[in-house]
Amino acid sequence: MCHKNSGLILIKGANFEFSASRIAFYGLCFSPYFGRERKQKMKVDFYTSLKLKLEDQSTWPNLYVFKFIVPADNEHVARVMELFSPEAEITSRESSKGKYISITGREVMIDAESVINRYKEAEKINGIIAL
Repeated sequence: MCHKNSGLILIKGANFEFSASRIAFYGLCFSPYFGRERKQKMKVDFYTSLKLKLEDQSTWPNLYVFKFIVPADNEHVARVMELFSPEAEITSRESSKGKYISITGREVMIDAESVINRYKEAEKINGIIAL
């Protein structure tokens, strides 16, 4: 965890924590308290690590499953849907209280770099959680 009593939401079974002001992946904390250069280096390290894992564990092209959670409003849902090609199989599920929507997209990806690029595009959507 980045800070004690930081109000982070821990998603069971995932290796990251999320809040509106910080995201921690695999023990790396992106926080407003860090300098811009350090946050950028941590993002690069995360994506480099993910790319290596994807290349080691998969053959390409391959079916890849993306899962995103966004606030349950039309703008957020539409922006996530735009990430996928028309050939992608997309399913969604509303949370029990209706505040969030989970969107799962199954799509054949050409290589690990295309997966990384998709996550980088998703990162631009405010309030998104990528699993």
